[in-house]
Amino acid sequence: MRTYAREMRKVWEFYQKKKREGAPIRIVEFDEDLEERRNRLCSVWGCDAGQTRAAVSTDGKLYPCARFVSTYPDIDGKYCLGDVWRGWTDLRKRMEFMAGLNKRLKCQKCKLAVFCAGGCPAVNLHTTGNLYEPPPMECHITAVCVALLRRGTKTEKLT
Repeated sequence: MRTYAREMRKVWEFYQKKKREGAPIRIVEFDEDLEERRNRLCSVWGCDAGQTRAAVSTDGKLYPCARFVSTYPDIDGKYCLGDVWRGWTDLRKRMEFMAGLNKRLKCQKCKLAVFCAGGCPAVNLHTTGNLYEPPPMECHITAVCVALLRRGTKTEKLT
C-alpha cells in the first residue's frame, strides 16, 4: 500500500507538471477538486449500470453493463435484466442497482464515502461477493486520490 501511494504521488507530480506545460493529458481522478468530487458522488452509488446503461450479450440478453455479461455459471443469468425482444423484464433485479445507495453498509461508516461512489458493482461482486461492498484495494485507491487532492503531493501520511 505504501508503494502504491508513493507511485501515485509520482503520477500526480507528472500530471501536474504536464498540465502546467499545457499538455493534452487527462487523469480523471485528478481533474476535479474535492468539493466537485464530493458534490458529484455524495449521493451516488456505483455508476449508472442498470439504471441508464445496459449491455447486450450475443444472444440478446440485457445486463446492467458489459462487466456483467459472463460465461461463469454462478453468475450467468443472475443479473440478466431482460432481452432485446421484451425489454427490461426483471425489474426486481434492476431495482438492486437503483436502490444501492442505502445498501452500502460498509461505506456508510467510512469517512471517505462522500468522495466515493462505492466502487464498480461488478468489481464488487466479483471480488467481495457483494454488489454493495467494494474490495479493500478500491478503498485504498480512493484514500490515496483524496489525500493527493487534499494535500497536493504530501502523501507520506497515508500509510
